[in-house]
Amino acid sequence: MVAVLLARLAGFCARRAWWVIGAAALLTVVFAGFAATLKLHSRFEDLFSPRHPAVRAYEYALWNFRASDFLVVVVESDRGEEAKAASERLRSSLQSLNGIDHAQVVTAPRAEGQRAMIAILLKPAGPPSDITFARRIVGAVQKVLTEVRRNLPAGVSLGLTGAHKIVVDDQAGAERDLVRSSLVALVGVIALFIISFRMWTAPLLVGAPLIAGVCWTLGITRMAIGRLNLLTSMFPAILFGLGVDYAIHTISALQEGRERTDFPDAVAGAMQRIGPGLLVAGLTTAGAFYALCFAELRGLSEMGFIGGTGMIVEFCVMVTVLPALLSIRARRGRAMGAVRAEGLARMGRWISLHARAVLVVGFVVTLALGCDALHVKYEYDMRNLRASGQPSVLLQDRVARRFGLSFNYIMVVADDMAQARRITETCQEQIRKEGLFRKVESLTEIIPQSLSNEATYDTILSGLPSEVKSRYVGQDGKLLVYLYPAENPYNEKGLRRIAEFARGFSRREGALVTGSPLLYFELIRTLKRDVCRCSLLAAGFVAAVLLLSFRSLRIFMMAAAPLAIGMVWMLGLMAALGVHVNLMNAMMFPLIIGLGIDDGVHITHRLLREGNDAPAVLRGTGRAVIVTSLTTLVAFGTFILAENRALASVGYAAALGIGACLVAALTVLPALARGIRLK
Repeated sequence: MVAVLLARLAGFCARRAWWVIGAAALLTVVFAGFAATLKLHSRFEDLFSPRHPAVRAYEYALWNFRASDFLVVVVESDRGEEAKAASERLRSSLQSLNGIDHAQVVTAPRAEGQRAMIAILLKPAGPPSDITFARRIVGAVQKVLTEVRRNLPAGVSLGLTGAHKIVVDDQAGAERDLVRSSLVALVGVIALFIISFRMWTAPLLVGAPLIAGVCWTLGITRMAIGRLNLLTSMFPAILFGLGVDYAIHTISALQEGRERTDFPDAVAGAMQRIGPGLLVAGLTTAGAFYALCFAELRGLSEMGFIGGTGMIVEFCVMVTVLPALLSIRARRGRAMGAVRAEGLARMGRWISLHARAVLVVGFVVTLALGCDALHVKYEYDMRNLRASGQPSVLLQDRVARRFGLSFNYIMVVADDMAQARRITETCQEQIRKEGLFRKVESLTEIIPQSLSNEATYDTILSGLPSEVKSRYVGQDGKLLVYLYPAENPYNEKGLRRIAEFARGFSRREGALVTGSPLLYFELIRTLKRDVCRCSLLAAGFVAAVLLLSFRSLRIFMMAAAPLAIGMVWMLGLMAALGVHVNLMNAMMFPLIIGLGIDDGVHITHRLLREGNDAPAVLRGTGRAVIVTSLTTLVAFGTFILAENRALASVGYAAALGIGACLVAALTVLPALARGIRLK
């Protein structure tokens, strides 16, 4: 029934080609208008729901204390007098900027052979989480630096760092990665299509429906969600690689040269043969994406909605617009020449003759890589997920070393001075005993303990300098205590110790404890839960679709075998090659379930139709499966070029997973089918 309906739809679109193309073009223009207003949110914090308790606590602290982070202008020179003169000039210009509360000049200790370093600490009026404000204030500071730099002596250098600058750089890098990966994926997919099918019209035949599908999906995203995040920013490139699969199987079926009727009937016949397989593969991939909608992390759930919707949209575009474009091409006398894959046919014959040996080798490889998979590691250090060699990050590290500063801290909110003093004393005792933190800063170190009268406190607070008051006193009158970790808080041991301290301290003192290390730790914990939950949901959905499609437990297990084997190979190869799991590439696990199953589904459908004739299956469907997997590899492989190392790791993990599932489907599955009665 499904095959007949898809065949009729494809035949109708081929006969009414210009009407279909006109309607699709109109929809593309409308959806592109919505897509043009999408915004990209590139912070890790944006992956959370704003209602998450950890996010609400962190955002409250940033708002109440008007951001605790500094923008740091760094002046360096071989001569201390030149550095001092330049810093004084800069301070007066920067302090008058709209959006800067105050500026403070600090001179670093200078050892023999070192250049003089002076830091101008600027206190912005807004938090770095406000990307619009961060861009505006960073741009204003950079404009001042550019003007001052023109009149400086040759030996004086200026630099800018701090949370606001790093956030702006991360955002700019994410936007460059988005554009680069999308363009490279589109060009790479079309080039691979031209090489595989020897069709120079592929940029129009395939590129137009792909771009239309992406525009439709982005338009729907704008109406439903309104933004892209760090995870969903890579979706256009992914959709280019996945959406082309429908075109590859359709054109591959037409090039087998079985049809001798007019073109609309040929398209209908091809769709009747491959339509059910396309639909099942599309539903399993969309289902794997939609499984992510049940994640706690907003970033993952948005990725699930956009990816699942995109797969359905691309399926609809490819079964309507592609037959129309192919029909117009055929009317101009351009036939679909047959392309034979005799090398794959020979491989199919060899596998049929040596099926038992193939299964034994497959078992040994799976066992070996399965042992390696047990040792795959998780990357906790957030610094290893940013762009390598980012100037603002490197400068921040140099400033921290020279001044003995730490840009990573924990914030503890106290209700009054008595609680703030009690918190400070408790933390100082903890430093002496355990050494988890190296320093505590609070207002109690400025106001003597002998002043116990609250009225006296109020009088002293009102007379404090604005830079001191804004750092320690919130807009609601509460006080902030800063805890500086003794070591890198972004390794596994440091994150766990800080999280345990924060939970215990919050219970004992009843104080709010927050900070970026705690938020990052909560992000990792939530992600691990989400990956397990969504992987199980994706696997359950895929199993249900395949059981309904094949109506045989034996054939279902055969079709799913390449996926199970490929997942083991992927994890084993990641461990062997030193590719760590992180908060970005972990989302590939549920997606690989939806992507990796496609090869097994298409080959199993063809084995059922061909009566277990492995040479015929690999000659036809095998070639299409290889090309679809390669286009998916190209799409995900573009992320390897990303500046952001977290995005690059997605490319590596996807390449290993998709490649492993492909090899298993082409080798183990035909061998396995020899011992299974398919009909």
